[in-house]
Amino acid sequence: MAKLIYSAICSLDGYVADTEGNFDWSAPDEEVHRFVNELERPIGTHLYGRRLYEVMRYWETAPTGNEDPSAEQDYAQIWQSADKIVYSTSLRSPATARTKIEPEFDPSAIEQLKATAAQDLAIGGATLASEALRSGLVDECHLFLSPIVVGAGTAALPDDIRIELELLDERRFGNGVVHLHYRVKRRKPHPKSTTRRCGLRSVRPMTTASKITIASTAALRTELESVAIATASSAQQAVSRKPATATSLDTMKRDMIVALSTSTTPISLTQRAEAGIPQDRNVVANPAAAAKLAHPR
Repeated sequence: MAKLIYSAICSLDGYVADTEGNFDWSAPDEEVHRFVNELERPIGTHLYGRRLYEVMRYWETAPTGNEDPSAEQDYAQIWQSADKIVYSTSLRSPATARTKIEPEFDPSAIEQLKATAAQDLAIGGATLASEALRSGLVDECHLFLSPIVVGAGTAALPDDIRIELELLDERRFGNGVVHLHYRVKRRKPHPKSTTRRCGLRSVRPMTTASKITIASTAALRTELESVAIATASSAQQAVSRKPATATSLDTMKRDMIVALSTSTTPISLTQRAEAGIPQDRNVVANPAAAAKLAHPR
């Protein structure tokens, strides 16, 4: 079976483009370019979203050089000789040879393609690659970390799934770029993985603060579900036992507040309401504040 490989050049903090959509800082030098060429040479088919395809189609007419091509000329030869599948609902016909347009990204179709392909496949673009990662389709990742921090932008990897990786190789280049090659350990598809129509959508960049908020909200939801299960179990046992007292319920609430003390992120009004915390209290999810709530004076 062929492998599906995701490659990305990103900043040290994990973004393939900044908040303005700029990625000029990721342009590879001759050494990195030739290394990338050797990774791309065995690829038989590239999978692209519309936006990345419109960038990459430059290579369709780029000069290919002679018997001793430069790194860019060599890459042009490699790209032109590979097949491409572009997922888009807005493109009606391809602008390059050996290219097919598909209106939707169907994980089952990719699985079939992997099973029948004679050469490995590459997937490009953070948004499309996120769909493939959620679907459990990606077999390997090549990440090129550039010596720059951009703060926010388009993330190279999705932040709503957890995937275990095995490091296969690493390399440092003279310009400060570090290459990391990972194998993706087998995992079940993420529940969000479904066939998706690839229309024109604006993906709003997610800031670090947004990621922290999502993480803390997810942690809160997990704690609330655990408390709900425990409460239901207690209710079933209440037939033969005395009902829960106000003191035990207060203790449960305090325990839940203490469980939130895993970050320094302020607790939102929604989180206060779900946890039953009065909105007039200045609550911050850290050990000191949680301790004061758990043991009020």
